Amino acid sequence: MVNVISRASTADELWTALSKEPYARATFVEDVLPKQLLASLVEVANEGGPVAAAALSALGRASAFDPLPFLLPHRAANLDHSVKAPVKKALLQALAVASERWDRNDAEQAEALALAVARTRKPTDDLAAWLAELAVAGDVRPSLRAAAWLAIGATTSTLAKRAPRAFVERARSEERIEALARVAAGALLGDSLGDASTILVHALEQPFELPAAWGIRWQDGVETSQAIAVRVLSFAKLPRTPRLPVALRSYDGAGYLLKDAAYHVAFDDGARLNPICPTFEELDETGLAGVALFATPRLATEWTAKSELGIHKEEDARSFVDRSPPFYRPVALEVEGVTRQWHFVRVGREVLHNGLDPAIAAGALAELGVQLFHAVTSSRRRMLLALSGTRSAPDAAERELALTLASFRALEERGLDVTALVDRADWASPDLDPAALAAAALEHHSRCGEPFDAARRAQIARGISKARKRALLLAMIDDPSLRAGIEADLAELER
Repeated sequence: MVNVISRASTADELWTALSKEPYARATFVEDVLPKQLLASLVEVANEGGPVAAAALSALGRASAFDPLPFLLPHRAANLDHSVKAPVKKALLQALAVASERWDRNDAEQAEALALAVARTRKPTDDLAAWLAELAVAGDVRPSLRAAAWLAIGATTSTLAKRAPRAFVERARSEERIEALARVAAGALLGDSLGDASTILVHALEQPFELPAAWGIRWQDGVETSQAIAVRVLSFAKLPRTPRLPVALRSYDGAGYLLKDAAYHVAFDDGARLNPICPTFEELDETGLAGVALFATPRLATEWTAKSELGIHKEEDARSFVDRSPPFYRPVALEVEGVTRQWHFVRVGREVLHNGLDPAIAAGALAELGVQLFHAVTSSRRRMLLALSGTRSAPDAAERELALTLASFRALEERGLDVTALVDRADWASPDLDPAALAAAALEHHSRCGEPFDAARRAQIARGISKARKRALLLAMIDDPSLRAGIEADLAELER
């Protein structure tokens, strides 16, 4: 493989070789390139031949887990991993030689040189001055000026930052690559993007391929403008507008990048989210557009973020925005003298995690009618009411059962036959929580004393076996013979 690298006569041949195992994972993911291969890439870069630019870009790409680490300042600690240290050292060595020997009039080499500066963030004064001049040069191709802008934004060099900073005004270039790079540089230097954020929108909705010389790629090919836009949207100073989260629907890359961008543009990095979970009335149009983003399969595994929003599945995001029952239709609830419009998930979490009286909560939720029965007996209820990253309160199981029983009572007070609903329910359905159905049956028995047949008793035992705390449901059984029978059924289930 090393010989293949040395013999590569074009950039495409070099990248094709690196995109095959055993080196693809080390180049594009999380491992480190072997010493012999690193030395070969440095040698090719130092020679300054037709593949030199690609060799330097390959070293830059392999030096970090992400192809654009300098555009993820909020994730810097996670990206700066010691495993990549040998590659970074090799990149710096090659950069030092290239800055002295390369022909900066060669556009390919100049672009690779600028991106290497962006990745290392340590330009010499000579390189910094060159970048500042290059960014405003009128006699070079737009992608080269764009590369200079990215390097200026990423570098810590004061000299490089003396380049004009009127990014918003100057970003209205006919050349999209240059406009996008200027906006990214402005974001990195702390400028407020204002109307120039529309350039990010266009980069997402009408993506174009980034220059191959930049080395911004994965194993299957070069990244598009979306790669820059989504990362900038995760940290830049931006106007608050639903246009940004709507544009993010076009992004087809990694879910964690989409989540970061959505949280930044829609929720101010979470600052606009209630710690229990937001409700429709607490979010503006931009926030709701952010919730809607979580209906996309690309965010399917972002469990923590979804939990903070009070959702779990993709359809929950749509239901939240549409205010659909059983979990997201608002009901009126007076809290500290103010009438709130909260949905079931928020009310349930307030009971479990914030001390709201279960009876008061159930009284308000009873407005949902039969949909409340569906909510409290849903197998998804427990997941929706849990707070990700937060340990459950010591009495969370007690409070959850209290809310369940109070809900059944509130519905019966409104004339709903809860017992009939329990009888018609498919206790074996994966969509239902047998523990909640068992609680309803035991509550009815405690009031009416009607005996259970063997089949129903077995259903109740199975429900108790699925409860968070079996003892709470067993404590509801006053009839010694019934308790003995259910305990025998439980023992049978455990065999």
